[in-house]
Formats: sequence, structure tokens, C-alpha cells
Amino acid sequence: RFGRYREWTHAIRRAGMRAGSYHFAQPSPEKGDARAEAEHYLRAIGTFVPEDIEPVLDIEVNKYGLKRAALGEWVCAFRDVVADACGVRPMLYSYVPFWKGQLGALDFGMATWAAAYPAKVPKPDADPPTFGSRPTKIWQYTSKLEVPGLTGRFDGNRMYGAGPRVTGAT
Repeated sequence: RFGRYREWTHAIRRAGMRAGSYHFAQPSPEKGDARAEAEHYLRAIGTFVPEDIEPVLDIEVNKYGLKRAALGEWVCAFRDVVADACGVRPMLYSYVPFWKGQLGALDFGMATWAAAYPAKVPKPDADPPTFGSRPTKIWQYTSKLEVPGLTGRFDGNRMYGAGPRVTGAT
């Protein structure tokens, strides 16, 4: 998968788009695990380009049953390694029930990408779900988006922030 990542991101940038990447976290209680996962991710993406979407930490499993505080420390350790290397804090992706159940009110000082699927496709001006006090930068509102000309279904996302809202598929 990572073998062609750099080739793909160069092609994306040549087409005038912003590239992005994420790391699917599998936090372990093993000492240094967050640092090791962050360093693996950084090796895979190579040099971060500031014009791209900031790196993303995807956290939606707690296989080893880490307590909330330990999970929070893991997220902060990963965040700090990536931020030091890239010059920007990564964004935190999760789905709302995991966030509320596993991370609670913890605030990591990271922009959030919330996965929350309402029964109906939300109106373009709908407010996104939030994780505590952090504003949501991207809302993944479906995993069943159909894109004309492409086969299959895709994740539907809306980006919030400066400028007009952007809707896209991933």
C-alpha cells in the first residue's frame, strides 16, 4: 500500500489537489508504542508538504483495553512526534461513540474529523457533530456515497473552516 503512496501524492498535487494521509492507530500498552507507530507513519509518508491536508491519526479501536488516561497519553505521544517532524499537529479522526466511550472529555489540542452517519444525508448547511470543545474540521457523514462515473461506494465528507464548505469523497 505505501509502496506507491509518494507516486500517488505527486500525481494528486500535479492535478491541483491537496494530498492527505492517515495512520490507523492500534494503541498498545508497550512502552514506546506511540512513538514507534508515529515513526512508521512518518517513514511511509516521507516529507510532509505544508499545502497538503495535515496528517491524520485515525483512532477507532482499543484492542488492548487501555484505560482512558493511558489512551490519552498514547494519543499525545503520537501527536507530539508527528507535530515535531511535520511542523503541524495531526488531525484526530474517530467515530462519535468511540470518542465518547473511550476518550470522553479529553482535549488533545487537535482538529477533529468526526465520523457520524445520520439516517438521511444532511443538508449542506447542517452543523457537524463535535468532540467535546474541539470544532469539527471534517465531517464524514456517510460510507455509501455514490460518485457518477466511478464504481463502488465511498466515504462522503464535508470540510469546515475558512472559506466555503467543501464536500468530497474519499
